Amino acid sequence: MVDAEFQAQLAVFKRQFLARLDGTLAALDARLRGYGAAVPPTVLREVHAELHRLAGAGGIFGFAELSRQAQLLELQAQAWLDADAAIPAAEWERWRSALSGLRQSTHAGEQPKDAPPDGS
Repeated sequence: MVDAEFQAQLAVFKRQFLARLDGTLAALDARLRGYGAAVPPTVLREVHAELHRLAGAGGIFGFAELSRQAQLLELQAQAWLDADAAIPAAEWERWRSALSGLRQSTHAGEQPKDAPPDGS
């Protein structure tokens, strides 16, 4: 049985995660703005690392769809880094659109899988 104190602390961390989430996603968008498919590898590595953190934290806090989408974006970024080649413009646009969709999905009110419908 999970201790009530642990559950209370987890709820605090979940609220902190949600409070920072929009800013984190906005920072990712800002970090990529202006580069297009010619994004420098150093910037792509930073974005990849942040997507990895989002995928993990989303999973920990019960946001399965957020976690899944962040992981897909992370994997594509890693594939581009591994290929060490130019990113096709059409792929880049689809990826950027999916990144924007990730931000929009957080506004759609995804509830963690263990949260009651009212979010408390």
